[in-house]
Formats: sequence, structure tokens, C-alpha cells
Amino acid sequence: MAEVIFVDGVEVNVTNEEKYIFVKGLTANTTEGVWGFITQNYSGYEVDFSFNNVDAPPIDFFIKIGARLLEESTQLTLLSENFLEQPMPEGIIKITNANFEDFAQIHDAEQTDMYWTGDRLRQDLENWEIYAIYENSKISDYIVFSPPRESIFAAYGKNPENKVALLSAVANTSFTKSDAPIYFYTESHELAEQEAALKLGFEQAGQLVVYQVKVE
Repeated sequence: MAEVIFVDGVEVNVTNEEKYIFVKGLTANTTEGVWGFITQNYSGYEVDFSFNNVDAPPIDFFIKIGARLLEESTQLTLLSENFLEQPMPEGIIKITNANFEDFAQIHDAEQTDMYWTGDRLRQDLENWEIYAIYENSKISDYIVFSPPRESIFAAYGKNPENKVALLSAVANTSFTKSDAPIYFYTESHELAEQEAALKLGFEQAGQLVVYQVKVE
């Protein structure tokens, strides 16, 4: 489980056993302080810096430290009061230990750059909600949601109706337990995915950018 540390108000999530750090909400005024803290304490760790395009850190900073652009995505946010509630869709299967291998095979094949591989998700499954749709005995569509982080980490599939159904399943389940907003990050060119989210009441909230670097 990650240890959460705040440096200059920025959330720094440290997973020591994986030598991995996820920095959430980096801003133009916090780059040097956060990077200095990380380099002094976490040599050899892999770091993902995520931030909104509002008050974004200068690109020169990432060039200077040798980071690579990992992701540019559209941030969508769903508030409980904006959720266009639908009945729990039929045909949605929750992923458990019993059927996890079906999910892991397609997830690892499709999400090759994602930190949360099948193995890591399996080890931390109690902190995740994963739903899938099967066609011809195989998973055709799935969604990966982290309630502790209030975020959808992956949504795979080419059928827009299935995408709406999976997003609705996440929202139905989440809002019965908490009023916390749900965050969904989609690649900027995934217009069909964004349209599916908007149908349920998600609203666009800017662009998310992620850079990755290994601390030497």
C-alpha cells in the first residue's frame, strides 16, 4: 500500500516495495521542492508526475530532469447530484479472484504502459472495483475503478453502449457507498469514450498530463 506524503501541498504517493512514486497535482510553483525531496530520499525509484493543464509546470523542467511524456488525457468529473441515474445494467460481471485470469489476459495485452498490471491489481484487489462484459465466453469490454482514489484507471472496449453500461455500473455502485466525485481520464482523441461519459452526467474538467522519470 502506498504511503501518502504531502510536499509543498502536493500529494506524493510512495510504494516502497515497487520503488514507485505517483505525484498528484504538481504545479508551476512546486516542481523544484517536490523534485528535490524525491531525489534526496528515493534514488532508483520510478516517478510519475501528474498535473492539470491549469497552472502546469514548465515543460523545460521535465526536459531538464530527463522525463518522458507518458500521457495526455481529458479529465472528466461526475458529481453524485449530476449522475443521470440508470438501472444497474444487465450482463455486467464483477471481476473477482475466481475470474481474474480472464481479465488479466486482456488487460495486460491492451494496457502495456499502465503501472497497474494484472499482477499488481490482483495483489490489491480489495481496493478495486473491476467490471466486465463477456461475448462468446471472452471479455470484450471492461472498466477498472479505484474507490480509494475515486478514479477510473482504465476503460477498454469498442462498443459505445457497453462503455455507457460499464460507467453506469461504476457510478451506481460508488454512489451507494459515498458521495465523493468520480474522476475519469480518457485519451484526448477518444471522443466516443468521452461522449459515453457525458451521457451519464460527467463534465469536462481540463486536461491531465503525466510525465515519467527514473531517479538516478
